[in-house]
Amino acid sequence: MKTQRTFGIIWLALFILIISLWLWKLIRGDDVSGDLAFHPLAGLVYVFGVIASACIIQGARWARIAI
Repeated sequence: MKTQRTFGIIWLALFILIISLWLWKLIRGDDVSGDLAFHPLAGLVYVFGVIASACIIQGARWARIAI
């Protein structure tokens, strides 16, 4: 179980970092027009990853399969 929590923390940090970088690029006004089709789909996957990672840390079994 300790290994699962470690992986959960690593995934949580990674997903939050990626979402934060995307939002920072958007706020800064960088050209993301070529990625507009990719960001909504990948954003949903990353938000699900954040939720699943938080649930892994708490010990949920379904989150182990999801990650």
